[in-house]
Amino acid sequence: MSDDSKLTVSFELLGLQETTRIKQWEISSGYLTSTDGFSFTILPDNSRPELRDLELQPVELLVNNGAITGASQLKGRIDKTTIGNDGVAIQCEGRDYLADLVECNVDPSFKVKESMTLGDAIFQVTNPCGILAVLGDEDVGMQNIRTGVAIRRKKRRNKKTTPLQDLQPRPTEGVYEFCNRLAARHGVTVQPAPDRTTLVLNAPDYEQETAGTIHITAGQRQGTRNNVISATAVRDFSRFPTYTIANGKQARSDDKPTPIKRTFDMLTVAANLNPELKRILSAERIARGRQMPGKATLSAPQLFRLLHVEDIDARSEDQIIAAAMRAVAERFKDTLEYTVTLRGHFDPDTGCIWSVNTLVHVIDEIRGIDEPLWVSERMLSFDPRSGATTRLTLWRPDSFQIEPPS
Repeated sequence: MSDDSKLTVSFELLGLQETTRIKQWEISSGYLTSTDGFSFTILPDNSRPELRDLELQPVELLVNNGAITGASQLKGRIDKTTIGNDGVAIQCEGRDYLADLVECNVDPSFKVKESMTLGDAIFQVTNPCGILAVLGDEDVGMQNIRTGVAIRRKKRRNKKTTPLQDLQPRPTEGVYEFCNRLAARHGVTVQPAPDRTTLVLNAPDYEQETAGTIHITAGQRQGTRNNVISATAVRDFSRFPTYTIANGKQARSDDKPTPIKRTFDMLTVAANLNPELKRILSAERIARGRQMPGKATLSAPQLFRLLHVEDIDARSEDQIIAAAMRAVAERFKDTLEYTVTLRGHFDPDTGCIWSVNTLVHVIDEIRGIDEPLWVSERMLSFDPRSGATTRLTLWRPDSFQIEPPS
């Protein structure tokens, strides 16, 4: 096994590390998935009986990047083990520690108080699952930990002190489900931290430096320097809205909420996000502005598509904007999805292990791409037949925009 395909599994309660007896392994990460998953097949040593009964064991998974041994990728727990016909190899499957929140329901005694901030509420509801701290973007950079390399980032707003409105848990709601619902109201997501007792409130980072480059020229079907095995670009505008209306209710001191309405012309929004979108969404194809029933002025070939977002739980203008941006982001991200499979687990020039929430400069002359793209999903894997491979899913920066504007 080459150094860059070596996985270190740290069994935290057993006080040992196992690297040489792992037959094959896989780590799957997604920025929008509730938990990262993993699997590995271990060949136990008869002289170490502690490597039996591994169910529910807490583990840390570390991967080499060629120069640095053991960049931490995930802290989680083994959910399931399988022993096959040979009776020797043990396949272990599990998820990161956010799975503890996914599988746990909110204690019915918990109530959100008016004075709580977002960080306060998430800390209290997750505390029974072992969470001791809730941090913001300014407090931790997971990109540096997972890539194994320091990536320069711009200063970002800290969201954990954002005042929280009166959103209460629903009956039998899961802890993660409730936290994710609160976080979405404030334009952030709940992400893992380096320490399993900590959570991070995080929004996609589109202003960091790029962690690597993928280059495919028109004269080749596979990359050479970047070890590209295959690549696909899908541009899907089937759900793309041309105009968005968002409705909610503004809380007032007299407890009589007043309606909130915000409107967005998607041509203007798209032009501000990405020059490529501005070129595609030309006025000849897309109707500008709102087309009122019975009063439409668009010409026959033009497209008008209204997206109406109503959030009955939103209690402020920022929250209704966040709800609208989340709905628009789900459609914007489809305008370019680039999927690539690479040999190895890190960029050969920067040494960065391919990781979610990082930027990669993609130059693909075959598929017409020359721009930085954002990694939304990543799978690292190794097996003896195909060796070390990485599969990435990338979107345009800013296309998945969930933060209300500053």
